[in-house]
Amino acid sequence: MQLTNDMIGLLGWFADSDEELVPVSAPFQVSLVGVKVEAEVVDFIAEVKLTQCYLNTHDKPIEATYNFPVEEGGAVCGFQAKYEDGTIVKGVVKEKNEARREYTEAVRRGKQANLLESVRRDIFTLNVGNIPPKEFVQITITYITSLKAREDAAAFILPTYIAPRYTPPGERNMTDLEAQALAPPTAGVKFFGMDIKINFACRSNIKEITSPTHTSEPGISCEVQGKKGFFGLEDVPMDRDIVVLVTEEECHQPRVCFEILEDGTSKAG
Repeated sequence: MQLTNDMIGLLGWFADSDEELVPVSAPFQVSLVGVKVEAEVVDFIAEVKLTQCYLNTHDKPIEATYNFPVEEGGAVCGFQAKYEDGTIVKGVVKEKNEARREYTEAVRRGKQANLLESVRRDIFTLNVGNIPPKEFVQITITYITSLKAREDAAAFILPTYIAPRYTPPGERNMTDLEAQALAPPTAGVKFFGMDIKINFACRSNIKEITSPTHTSEPGISCEVQGKKGFFGLEDVPMDRDIVVLVTEEECHQPRVCFEILEDGTSKAG
């Protein structure tokens, strides 16, 4: 069966648990205590690793729900959960309805289960079921995206907030999941700090790396050495998208990318 983008669900679980699931009335009641982004940019292609750390402050297992945006056109290619005892669970691709059924059944049976699914091409919902009491779980999502051309620069865009632009006026025929993700509860929501590290490897020497959205953040850092560069932010609020511009000396020269396949052959992209 061929899976399309809007059918994808990612699922992982392990060990049995005798504890009962504690109902959580709203996603923001669960402690999202840290967010980290690490990106490797080669020319116009970026591999982005988004890591979120959750803490269960309750005395029983709980479920966490988190809605987050991904740059439109990005393709999620990896998902794993790391628990406090060192156990690492990697996600597998399944048809969306099948993944939901397995996740729901796993949570009902007390298993520690995770479900990542696409609500729209640019919005994902992450469900983390049965987080052990007083323990952390670290979720890492990997996706591939491309930079956008902006005059003499290439723009790396990192969406961090589901803003009103994601909800077109007069939108109709939305599912309940779409409606919840596009308009999540905001009362009492904390804009968590996020650490960002972006490494650039360009085709020609880099002239400068700037951010029009974050020009005077106290935790900003930037380095340029020939064709390589680095941009970083520490503890930046997730209250707006992050745009980083990289300008190189020969930005308008034609280029072609090759993908090395598993059999050792290459394919032009």
